[in-house]
Amino acid sequence: MTINVVNRFAELLKSYGIDRAYGLPGEDHMPMLAALEAAGITYITASNESSAVIMASTDALISGKPGVAIVSMATGVSNAVNGVVHAYMEGAPVLLVSGRWTAARESIVVRQGFDPERLVNPCTKWTVTMRTNDDPAQILVKAIDIATSDRPGPVYIELPDEIGELEVKAINNEISKPLKKRLATWMEVKENRQLEASEFKAISDALSAAKRPAVILCGRYNSVNRATIEKFADKFHAAVFTSPGQKGVINEDHDFFAGSFLNGNPELELLKKADFVLAFNPEGFDILNRAWPQIDKTHAVSAFPLNEWVIPFPIRYEASPEWVLKALVEKASSGKSEWTEKDISEYRTNLVKTLLGTPGKEMSVVEAVYASLQAAPKNVRITADAGFSKPLITILSNSHGPRHFMASNALSTMGFGIPASVGSGMADKDPVLGFMGDGSMLMRATELVVTRYMKNKPVSVVIMDKSLSQIEIKQERRGLNEIGIDLPALSCEVIAKGFGCEGVDVYDTESLSKAVADAFKSGKATLIGAHVDGSDSRRLFDIMRG
Repeated sequence: MTINVVNRFAELLKSYGIDRAYGLPGEDHMPMLAALEAAGITYITASNESSAVIMASTDALISGKPGVAIVSMATGVSNAVNGVVHAYMEGAPVLLVSGRWTAARESIVVRQGFDPERLVNPCTKWTVTMRTNDDPAQILVKAIDIATSDRPGPVYIELPDEIGELEVKAINNEISKPLKKRLATWMEVKENRQLEASEFKAISDALSAAKRPAVILCGRYNSVNRATIEKFADKFHAAVFTSPGQKGVINEDHDFFAGSFLNGNPELELLKKADFVLAFNPEGFDILNRAWPQIDKTHAVSAFPLNEWVIPFPIRYEASPEWVLKALVEKASSGKSEWTEKDISEYRTNLVKTLLGTPGKEMSVVEAVYASLQAAPKNVRITADAGFSKPLITILSNSHGPRHFMASNALSTMGFGIPASVGSGMADKDPVLGFMGDGSMLMRATELVVTRYMKNKPVSVVIMDKSLSQIEIKQERRGLNEIGIDLPALSCEVIAKGFGCEGVDVYDTESLSKAVADAFKSGKATLIGAHVDGSDSRRLFDIMRG
């Protein structure tokens, strides 16, 4: 029995455990779509190629399987770039696949005549064009190896239609053992790099002498296990913060969980009191761009060189965070910590009270976020779009486990919320609650069409303040005229119905809580417009950033 290249390509994807592909159909890859269907791979049609890549990257980070996005050559690739940059900066392994001009026409191409490989080269780990009908396993094995190794990220594969329809020359049906292992373990916590004895002693001695130790889990990778960090916190009575990318690594009901670290003002209340800070994988991709607090008291441990964001840590080591934590729990003395569970709980309780402030006549942004979160199921996965509400959602949400909080941390691109909710709902059975502003919703509202066909349908809350509020506040603070920030009054009920979904508009916290709870009970894709008074946002901005 003969098989052509695209069918072999699709069967390989399936054999590697990949069950879904996202994209927007194009004439250059129509046989590939038929091959995906024949191989049993579900194809999810997005309305925009950038959305498709965000869906695929979110799916990959939750499911542990490389994401696949299939787009048209030229315009499809150029539209996808925003999503590709997001995947690259977030460390998400995605196979971006497109067609290419036939060899016979390449020399005369004028319309759409640019080089897609050069376009995506800065935001991919590898690019390749399949030039022959040799077994595509040779390409895919290398692509997946690259996408999931070191710092994971996207790769770009061009598969010309003329090659895709040729018969495969030779077939190797064995998946290599290294590839099998990588596919199964690329997200697992690593313990393969240890500290030197003198380095371990330096950290151990400083920790044992500390009266107020603190730990900050950062970075884009799964670097520590929950049981390990909780044993460490219990033994040393250390206040534990997590950056947005690490939310859920520690049980957020743990006595010594201090909350989210955004490198903002609220955390300084505790961190200024700390006399020893242990920071794991302190990358800048998911915190505010400002100087690192308590830098002279920080012992930074990173699994990889800090070659993307230069922080001049005077004390820094390269080792596996999991190994360091385990070794400290096993070998270091319990220390002299004066932190109590009450210190941590009072800090967290007071922060929530401070953020909520004094209720006004109309619902505020923070009240809308808080009410929505309180009404959601405990095991909910949160997606947070870029904008003013993202840090509030980070602080106020309680993540059930790792990857239960998804945001565009490094790129912080608007329009992330709805595609990320689709990818989250496709990758896992846990309920999904997405947050976005009205500006972000307008950028990706068309993707609501996808949610109608999902088994695990997401619920989306849109913070409607009729403004690009973060820009508005920054213009105001700099004494500039407010330009380009006004948005029209919109109805989520009308918008959602236009795309075949449920929609509701609410103006108070009681109605919002009910709408969120009802949406999850109904199991229907629902767009909830939370109409808020944005005037309190200035107070919140001062609290968060000063």
